[in-house]
Amino acid sequence: MEPVLNHPDVTIFAAGSLGRLEAGGNSDLDIFVIARSGRLGRLTEVRLLSKIADLNDTLGFPPFSDEMRYMKVYDSEHLVKYTGTPRDDSENSFTTRMLLLLESAPLVNQELYYCIMSEVCENYFRDNKGKRDFRPLFLINDLLRYWRTLCLNYEQCREDPEKPWRKRNMNLRFSRLTTVFSTVALLMTDRPTQAFDFIGQTSRTPIERLAIAIDRLGDSDLRSEFGKFLDHYSSFLRIKDSANPERLLIKGGTKEKVRVSADAVADFFVHVFRHESLADYSRYLVL
Repeated sequence: MEPVLNHPDVTIFAAGSLGRLEAGGNSDLDIFVIARSGRLGRLTEVRLLSKIADLNDTLGFPPFSDEMRYMKVYDSEHLVKYTGTPRDDSENSFTTRMLLLLESAPLVNQELYYCIMSEVCENYFRDNKGKRDFRPLFLINDLLRYWRTLCLNYEQCREDPEKPWRKRNMNLRFSRLTTVFSTVALLMTDRPTQAFDFIGQTSRTPIERLAIAIDRLGDSDLRSEFGKFLDHYSSFLRIKDSANPERLLIKGGTKEKVRVSADAVADFFVHVFRHESLADYSRYLVL
């Protein structure tokens, strides 16, 4: 391990398809760096980010964009402190925190990674004062806000004629939707009342969380539908990892197949959230 990457106050995690364990031959390397507040000098930060860019090239991943807009060292304190504030969005702390919770895999300094994960989770459960009927609505609300942010980001992409949007649309309707709402489903079925009850689930992939939620519901019809959901999701992954998915998605047959599969995936989640045992929770998804 390069010394600059093995800093005791730095942890690095992969997100995206690598974090979800869905990476293929054409996947990007989505890397996030978090450091303890005030522990790194600016020169160390520059060297750290430069080394990551070099490793990305060495490993043969698609190059980072020139502006490296989100490639920076995030302050662990800000991931908690900025929650719900305007700076949460402007500093990209919100997205980093969501990716940490939803689809991250630690690459460097796992001890610090889990320590920061615990701090983030504790913040979402801070309002529980021993209540048995506590609901993690703070966390669910942020998950729903993240989903809406992803949708807004997609609409912004659609306005740029130079950016391919078909693959982004497919990702939004399959992997991004599943990543967010599988976790919402797990929270609604597991009903954790403290951070400790939820932290262990952050190490699972979105598909694993969804599988657990379906098992918790104990509905044979939903279990059967889940098998069909997995078939649709597998088809999505095959197209996503093709040499040129954007070109494939222009073709009428593939385009229609993806549309039908995406509708089936959305319908599956609707059936989950309409389950009678979740009635007391489902209203919070709307109101």
